[in-house]
Amino acid sequence: MLLQRMTEVLYGTPFTLTFTTTSSAAGGSKMDENQYGILFKDSTGTTYAVRFQGQYFNLEFWTMKDELKTSELTNPSFTPYLQIAGSPNFIQLTCMGALCDLSINAQFAGRFPLELNGEITEVGIFAASDWDEQFGEVTFQDLRMGMAQKNTIPALFTLEDDLTVDHATFAQSGLSGAFNAYSEDGFHFSPLIPFGYYAAKANPSLANVAVSAVVRMEIDPSGSSSRYAGLICRSSQDGMYMAVIRADGTYSVFRDTPGRPFALLVERNSDAILAGTSNNLLKLECVGNHINFFINGIQVEALTDSRFGLHFGRSGLFTKAGGEPAADAIIFKDLQIEEIRE
Repeated sequence: MLLQRMTEVLYGTPFTLTFTTTSSAAGGSKMDENQYGILFKDSTGTTYAVRFQGQYFNLEFWTMKDELKTSELTNPSFTPYLQIAGSPNFIQLTCMGALCDLSINAQFAGRFPLELNGEITEVGIFAASDWDEQFGEVTFQDLRMGMAQKNTIPALFTLEDDLTVDHATFAQSGLSGAFNAYSEDGFHFSPLIPFGYYAAKANPSLANVAVSAVVRMEIDPSGSSSRYAGLICRSSQDGMYMAVIRADGTYSVFRDTPGRPFALLVERNSDAILAGTSNNLLKLECVGNHINFFINGIQVEALTDSRFGLHFGRSGLFTKAGGEPAADAIIFKDLQIEEIRE
C-alpha cells in the first residue's frame, strides 16, 4: 500500500528540503516496520524518493505507467542517527550540482550522486507498507523547501582517526561481542568467539571511497591460521566488499551479500605482506564497478564487479578470530576514509 501527497513548487538547484518526522510501531509489534519519506519531481517528470524504514534509508527512482515501479538508486544503508520508537527526527536534504547530502538530526548521514534535470516542480511526502508488514503511525511536521544558502559543490568528505582514543567514529553499541579497546598503540579489535568475525563501520554512507588503515598482527607464511583483518566498503543492507590479509601471508577479497555470503572474489599469496608482528598498511578503493586493493603501497588487486549492485554504504574495519581469540591478536590504527568522485 502507498499513500502520498504532493504539492506544486518551482525551485532550481541548489535547494534544501527539511521536515520533522516521528514513526511509531504498530500496536503490539516489537519492530517498527513503517516505510515513509519525501518525494520530489523535476521538470522532466522524473520522481525521486528518499525512503526511511527503521534505521535504514535509501534513494529511489519512481516511474508510473500502468502501476508504480520503484528502483533503488542507492543500497539501503544503516544510520545510527535515526531515532526510532516514537522519537522525532529532523531530516534535511540539500541538493546542489550532482550531489544530494542527507543530514539526520544535524548529523551527516549520506551523500547521494544525483544529476537532477531542470527545476523541481513538485514535492511531497509518502507512507508505504509491504503485504507482510504491520504499519503503525507516522507523522510529518514543518515540511519546508527553500534555496540552499551555499551554491557550491561540497568538498570531498574525509575522515581521519588515529584510533588511539575513542573519537566516536564507531558506535560502541555496535561493538559488543568483540574485544574493542583504544590504547596508545591503536584500536585492539578482534572477535571474542573462536573463528568468529566482526566489523566496525563509520559514517556517513558514500558511493565511491578509499578506506585505509594500518593492521598489526602476527604473519607467518610458513604456518596456517584462519585469523585475518582488513577493510570494508559499501556496507549496506544488500551486502559489502571486504579486503583482508591473513595470518598465513595471503590476502583475500570478498563480496558478502545475504544470498551469497562471503563470496570469494580472489585469494593469493603476496610478497607485499610483511611477515612477523609487523605493521601492514592496507587500502581498499571502491569506485564505480572497480575494486582496488593495495598492501604497503603496492597494488595487488584490480577487480571489476557489478553482479549484485553494491554501490553505496559505509566503510570500516573487518576482523576474523583464530582458534584462540585474544585482545592483542589484531590492532588497527590510522584509519582514513576519503570520498572519491568519478
